[in-house]
Amino acid sequence: MRIAIAPTSLSIIILLTCLTGITPLSIDMPLAGLPSLAVAFGEPESSAQLVIGVFLAGFAISQLVLGPISDRYGRRPVLLAGLAIYALMGVACLLAEDLTTLLIARFVQGVAACAAPVAARAVVAATGLRGRRRRGPGPSRYPCWRTRPRT
Repeated sequence: MRIAIAPTSLSIIILLTCLTGITPLSIDMPLAGLPSLAVAFGEPESSAQLVIGVFLAGFAISQLVLGPISDRYGRRPVLLAGLAIYALMGVACLLAEDLTTLLIARFVQGVAACAAPVAARAVVAATGLRGRRRRGPGPSRYPCWRTRPRT
């Protein structure tokens, strides 16, 4: 049984905000521990910094794939699968014995983390939460902003 939620309800807005916040948290949280990570694995600090870059690479690549997949199979299954894989890869990162295993887990975690903001943006586009176009200064109001010369 599905519960109907109005697209403009506060609960859906909070949920979409939390889903979009997964990625920045996944990037910022390991930053403080990078020097300790390098020492724990006996690797140079530059190698430990790959933890962030590999996550971002997985996130960036998967945006091209997860959007069409969520259009084909629906946002809910893609989102739930992404969150489940994200959590599993978090456990894999915790249990990683060497830096290579950690980097592989972080890459897959980046791919899975992309499901949340992709689904959130798709829901916003589908429900019209974007709101009305904001009125303000723009090309129509100020002639100096025009891209083409007047004839």
